[in-house]
Amino acid sequence: MDKDAIEQIAAALAHEVKNPLSLVRANIELLEQKDPEKNNKKNYEMIHNELLKINELIMQFLNLTVSNKEIFDLVYIADIIINIVKKYDTSYANINFVIKNMVYEEKAILGSENKLDILFNNIIKNSVEAINSTKKEGIIEITIKNEKNHTIANIKDNGGGILEEIKDSLGMDSFTTKELGTGLGILICKQICKEHNGEFSIKNTEYGCVVEVSFPFV
Repeated sequence: MDKDAIEQIAAALAHEVKNPLSLVRANIELLEQKDPEKNNKKNYEMIHNELLKINELIMQFLNLTVSNKEIFDLVYIADIIINIVKKYDTSYANINFVIKNMVYEEKAILGSENKLDILFNNIIKNSVEAINSTKKEGIIEITIKNEKNHTIANIKDNGGGILEEIKDSLGMDSFTTKELGTGLGILICKQICKEHNGEFSIKNTEYGCVVEVSFPFV
C-alpha cells in the first residue's frame, strides 16, 4: 500500500471515530444537566477524561501517519518551550521548572511552529508523568543553547528514568513503559525531528532521564 493510500485511510479513520466521540460527549453533557445534585460527578469526570485520551490518541495517529504539508517558516525554539512551560507550571505545584542558559540571541530555524509545539509538549508531558509516577517533588531542567550551527534543547527530569534493557527500544517500535500507553509519543517526536533535519536522543542520568533535540540554523 503506497503512502498516499495510508494517509487517506488515516484521515478517514480519524473522521469516522471523531464523529461518534462527539455524539458520546454531547450525550454525557446532557446527562450531567439532568443530574443537578451531581450524584455521579466522579463518573462523568472519568468519562470526559477517557474521551480526551481517545481524542489525543487519534491526533497522535494522524501526526504519525500523515506527511507534513505545512509551509515552514522562521521559528524560535525558546519561545515555543517557554509557552509550554508556562502552561505546565501553573498546573503542577510539585514540579519546579528551571530554564537555564537561555539563548538571548537565538538563531531561527526553518520549521512548523505547530509541529514543534507538539514535539516539545510531548517531551515535557513525558517528564511530568515520569515525575508524578514516583510520587515525589520533581524538577525539570531545560537548557537551550547555540552550538555548531545548531540550536540545541536539553530537557532533564528527576523521574524514574528508563530501564537500560529497554531504553534502546524507544522509538524503534510502538513501545511504551506506561500502563495502557500507546507508545506513539516517542515515534512522533523522532518523526518531527526528521522532518526538520534535526536529531533526537534520549538517555538516563543518575537522577532520571534527559532528552536532547537539535536543529540546524537557517
